[in-house]
Amino acid sequence: MSPFYGAKHSVRPITGLFAAILTVSLFALSTSPALADSGDEAYITTHVLTLAQSSPARGAASSEVESFATALANKAIQPFEGLKPLLPEGSACESAMVDGKVLTLRFVVPAGTVIGDGDLETLNMILMRYIVMSQDLSELRMEARESTPAGVAVRTVPNATPRPLHTFVPAPPPIPTPIASPDEPAATQAPDYQKLYKELQKQTDPGAANRSAGQNSIATGSQPAGVLSGRTMFFSPGHGYVSNDSGSWSTQRGFSKGMNEDFGNLDQANYFASLVFNAGGTVVCMRPLGNQVKEVVLDNTSNDVTFTPSAASWTLSGSGTDNYGNSTGNNMRYINSQPLETATATYAPIIPEAGWYPVYCFANASNNRCSGQLYRIKHSAGETQVRVNHRRVGRGWVWLGNYYFYAGKNAVTGAVVISNETPSPGTAGLIIADAIRFGNGMGDINSHGSISGLEREAEANRYWLQASEAPASVYDASDTDANDNVGAPARMSAYMQQDDGQGFNGDIYLGFHSNAFNGVARGSVGLITTQATVTNQPAWAALCSDTLDTMANIEDANWEFTWGNYSQSVLSGSYGEFGGALNGQMCGTIIEVAFHDNDSDAKLMRDPKVRYVIARSQVHAAIKYFNQFNSNPLAYFPEPPQSVRATNVAGGIRVAWAAVAATSGGAQAATGYKVYTSPDGRNFMLAQSVSGNTTTQSDLTGIPLGEVRYIRVSATNPGGESSPSNVVAARSTGGQINPPVLIVDGYDRLDRFNNVPRFPGNPEDTWCERLFWRRNNRFDYAHEAAGSVAAADRYFDMVSNESIISGAASLLNYETVVWMTGEEDAANQTLDATERGKIQAFLAAGNTTHNTTGRKLFISGANVGDHLDTQNAARSFYNSDLHADAAGRTSKIYSATGNGGGSLAGVSVNFAPGPETYDVENADILAASNGSTVLMSYDGTPGGDFSFEPFDVIGGWKDPNYSGSTNADAASTFDIDTAVKRQGSGSGKLYYVWGTGSLIREYNSSRPPLPSNAVVSIWVYGDNSGNNITFCMRDPEDSELFENLPMTINFTGWQKMTWDMANDPRTRFFGAGDNTFTGATAQLDSVILRKVGAAASGTIYVDDMTYPVTPGASPGPAAVIYTSAANRVVTFGFPFQAISNEVERNLLMNNTLDALGTSRDASSSVADWSIY
Repeated sequence: MSPFYGAKHSVRPITGLFAAILTVSLFALSTSPALADSGDEAYITTHVLTLAQSSPARGAASSEVESFATALANKAIQPFEGLKPLLPEGSACESAMVDGKVLTLRFVVPAGTVIGDGDLETLNMILMRYIVMSQDLSELRMEARESTPAGVAVRTVPNATPRPLHTFVPAPPPIPTPIASPDEPAATQAPDYQKLYKELQKQTDPGAANRSAGQNSIATGSQPAGVLSGRTMFFSPGHGYVSNDSGSWSTQRGFSKGMNEDFGNLDQANYFASLVFNAGGTVVCMRPLGNQVKEVVLDNTSNDVTFTPSAASWTLSGSGTDNYGNSTGNNMRYINSQPLETATATYAPIIPEAGWYPVYCFANASNNRCSGQLYRIKHSAGETQVRVNHRRVGRGWVWLGNYYFYAGKNAVTGAVVISNETPSPGTAGLIIADAIRFGNGMGDINSHGSISGLEREAEANRYWLQASEAPASVYDASDTDANDNVGAPARMSAYMQQDDGQGFNGDIYLGFHSNAFNGVARGSVGLITTQATVTNQPAWAALCSDTLDTMANIEDANWEFTWGNYSQSVLSGSYGEFGGALNGQMCGTIIEVAFHDNDSDAKLMRDPKVRYVIARSQVHAAIKYFNQFNSNPLAYFPEPPQSVRATNVAGGIRVAWAAVAATSGGAQAATGYKVYTSPDGRNFMLAQSVSGNTTTQSDLTGIPLGEVRYIRVSATNPGGESSPSNVVAARSTGGQINPPVLIVDGYDRLDRFNNVPRFPGNPEDTWCERLFWRRNNRFDYAHEAAGSVAAADRYFDMVSNESIISGAASLLNYETVVWMTGEEDAANQTLDATERGKIQAFLAAGNTTHNTTGRKLFISGANVGDHLDTQNAARSFYNSDLHADAAGRTSKIYSATGNGGGSLAGVSVNFAPGPETYDVENADILAASNGSTVLMSYDGTPGGDFSFEPFDVIGGWKDPNYSGSTNADAASTFDIDTAVKRQGSGSGKLYYVWGTGSLIREYNSSRPPLPSNAVVSIWVYGDNSGNNITFCMRDPEDSELFENLPMTINFTGWQKMTWDMANDPRTRFFGAGDNTFTGATAQLDSVILRKVGAAASGTIYVDDMTYPVTPGASPGPAAVIYTSAANRVVTFGFPFQAISNEVERNLLMNNTLDALGTSRDASSSVADWSIY
């Protein structure tokens, strides 16, 4: 939540008709906004920072801290550099007092002073950051007394009695209470809402066979009954773009270390939403969920809404209701619920383009509603059923999940149906048909004469709430948009919540933020407001922080860095977001998940694995809160099933998986499982439920010959339902065993290096990464692989690579193996030793009864050659078994074409990043080996500088102490830094400590190749130390190492070092050969730093190692290698699954399987075939 240094993004005002045209085009062209210094961070000005640097040491005497606090507070409130003062002219901090862990500041302000919410939050932020956190205090209190400045006439009589500073913030208008239509029936008595709602979620009729799964690796199926059933989680991802008084839009927090808090909070909320949904809770987020810039909103009056038996059978409400549209001519319709469905309202939009759409419902809340209104989301797999209790929540958008819809209008596969079915034990009442939203859209709120031109999700909460047609008292309660945004999420939560007997502890509010302090502090902290006394808030804040730290400390063995712990669980200060704005209706807090100004924390928060654990921890914290204060059971949903496989058996298709046990991270063991199927690998439908922890297989029967079923599995227990497994698939053989093809899903990697950059063309510290699930690892690439194998008219089974490793599935039962490694890399083991052994055994097994031409292997991935050959993890295997030789790496080449005369002649593919594919920035360049030939080549290089070492990932770079040539102190380190960089997403950061040494050889074990006559350049960010830096190149023919003439680092900032390897002088660092580059290829060996200057330590950065190339005609370097030896092998240098065009993908698969000679038989009997 706290700001940190770095420019903020601002966009110019867009007005008039041109604005309407430009809104979408700006986003489509990814125009990077201009930069500006405005908003909260602008108040961390030079005069504040200068004084803050003289902060007393931690543990200093109270009198010293008090004196410093008074001085800093006075600096902070003074106007500076044209900024509006945080307190009115004539204000002053007159005293400070430290009492234990509490700091109290007393101000004097002019009579009649009025303070804005945002101004108070900014003052609070500065004082919390530079005094409370600096001194390891736990609470900040601010109070003020009024006085009349000399010579100033005032209308208000001064009050000399000090009172809390937050009382000078005007109270917002009251939150409107629900307005019932005069013709609506009276309210009914509140049921036992949680027990009843959970039972409703367990209902199997109508449509038991159509209960289906939602979007992705996080979403689940029709909302399960769980430990949060009957409860609403109101939550807010903090900040977002706001407009100032002149119509200029900017983020509220800065860009640094690859992060921006405004976007990071939003990414965190998306993980949290799906896990709340899985636990049975109702999801209400104060910014849009999902990442869909298209939108369709259907009100009940739309021509795309149809009613049964007829519209006339649904009563049109009278005037004055809180309906969507806010006009008497656009009121909602309602009808009585029934035990069985007798009436529906179908909302069938015209979807503008195919994709994933968040779906929301809008209905006014009242005690005369039924206890669980049924929404049936209809999509390609059937329908998903979600119930919302509008006795408890309404008057705003409630999230129903994310779903894939095809373009156009289709009431069967792209609609939402509101049903009046409410079976026992549900409470009968009214069913409401008002509005349904598909997608989020682009911002269209005109604020101060301009619109943002950005997607709605990028904007602050108050604009989403305004677009949700909340009353102005919710989103426009202060003098500026930024001030409005402080309390708007909590006010909206109170506005949407309806009292139905759940009491204060029935629902809860949570704000997501990240923190900043001094670049060193780490870990999480929960916040307590001093602006109001909120019942149970200290406990809720501590639960959020403590549960997160506990889980993270358990999980961090699998992370890039260990988790850091802040010294305290909670901090108290003047926070306006979650105090009085909640209207006394529920408890609330903010969780500062980690510190975005700390390098390790920033990298962890950019890791999807970490964001998932943070989200899970906050769901567990809520479960603990409801247990402690509302007698809710303690139950935690399980983790997803692993080792999933789908194989044809005599009775149909068998789905199997590994049992899900309890984990030390808090997830409890599965007590059952759900098997979901899909016709297209997008949306899923519940096919079978399985009881028991150890019952880990299920047979799907009645699937016609030749049909493909995409399958995934989730685990269930009383806590709810896990996220689903990865997707596998099988093409039905009609009950026969042993199809010729086995697809192996070997892409498990999930880390920050496949995040999507936002504003990637901007200078350093003005861009950030987004955690888009479907652009990193979707875990559903069966859609691409299985779809193409089926299009090639081959029958197949599919398993996860863990099934092969464990022996639960065997390669030996198949004629052809299609193995997909995606962007699996060395750190994640493209093929580990066990997998390589299984492949070798498969290739050595000889013929099958399908044919007499041996075994066939199709293997694709971007990093297999780099890992196995270049880094020598298994060079012999790569050269001999895969018949390929690693010959380098591509750099942003996204297309390949089949070589003339070969089996892929005429086939062209493009694997550029798209809305559902990751960015294959670098892929393997191949060369023939052991009798193989080139089938496909990358398209010719466009010319210019070829970046053969971009320093975006650590790759083969070793610790400086790895080389025996290094004699510097062991404290020296090398890693990838994302804050200081010249291009791409990172640079190489060398921190050196000389000790008694004088040389560091920073070695690259990958030894990327380049022409031995290249003119090679590297950018160096100097520290003006006077030290010398050189390249070191290896001659692979005789292992000689050569350096260029050194460059003296007598500069700061970026400078380029260049070496014409064929003509410039060189010195031999190591070896005894012919003193020249013998062949046409050299290899980058290392960067060498020699001590010349006097500094004992320092830091330099290196980036963007390039050499110029002339434009090349196709074919370029080899992309696909083929051998027709006793066993036929096709090795790809790029991931097959990254090809987004279905026609290109299918043609490539078909021709490749034809080249391999893969059989088209459905099955045949093999004596030694067995089911694993």
